[in-house]
Amino acid sequence: MFHQKGYEDCVPYLYTVHPGKFTYPSHWHIEIEFCYCFQGSILCTVSDIRYPLQAGDLLIINSCEGHEYQGISEDARGLSLKLGHEFLGDEFYTLASGVSSERILHLQDPVLPMKYHCIREQLDILTEYHPKRNRNRWLVYSAIYRFMHEVRHLLAFEKNAVPLGLENKRKQVYSILDAVSYISQHYTEKITLEDIAAVQKYEISSFCRLFRTVMGVTPHSYLLQYRIKNAQKLLAATDLPINRIGEECGIPDAKSFSRIFKQYTDKTPSQYRTWARLQPEYEQQQKQ
Repeated sequence: MFHQKGYEDCVPYLYTVHPGKFTYPSHWHIEIEFCYCFQGSILCTVSDIRYPLQAGDLLIINSCEGHEYQGISEDARGLSLKLGHEFLGDEFYTLASGVSSERILHLQDPVLPMKYHCIREQLDILTEYHPKRNRNRWLVYSAIYRFMHEVRHLLAFEKNAVPLGLENKRKQVYSILDAVSYISQHYTEKITLEDIAAVQKYEISSFCRLFRTVMGVTPHSYLLQYRIKNAQKLLAATDLPINRIGEECGIPDAKSFSRIFKQYTDKTPSQYRTWARLQPEYEQQQKQ
């Protein structure tokens, strides 16, 4: 399953705090991800290799690597930080080529060099201020930049141990990155396959073939998934009428919107809105 940032991710990074015995199914994304266990124990699986994490462990997941994770203990608490080209610029490619097989940092060890403790300090700031990140945006930005400064120096001296097949996949991903970005910027509009392929001046059949190889779905299916995912965010977070949400997400016909939404979520838009507002995450957001 491919993961793409959604409606609420208006900043060029995404981080989430996971509580308790959570489960996040297998997926991959373009961004580099840092999974930090700050309480209890978490099991992460990356490219079919299992990595058990204890409190204070940081796991680095490279761009385009398939992975999943789950909280093992009742008190498990984890933070995932995703950073892509939009946030890191050209440094993203340098970092992506520096992630080696030694991908776990044990930050809890008191005899480690000071830079390791600095990394943990910044992660602790992110875990503390996550519920109020919109009101502490500059503190969050500062912590992420300092975190990346220290991690960058650690990875700069590591050998590139990226498997050849993964490296080829990454090159393919980068080749259609602009097309994916175009969809995220124009999904609210009436866009065609020709419009998307034209971003990188692809011939349509070649573009569709490459897009499906990289993303696992056709461009049309990805566009619909992206629209529905953003519709889910609006249904949960706003009181906009359902037909208006369909329009906002590029599906102006109400019947088509309901049909496509149910096709991808197994719920009608109204059923999804009711369900989403019963979730603990929604209740926590309303209290902030």
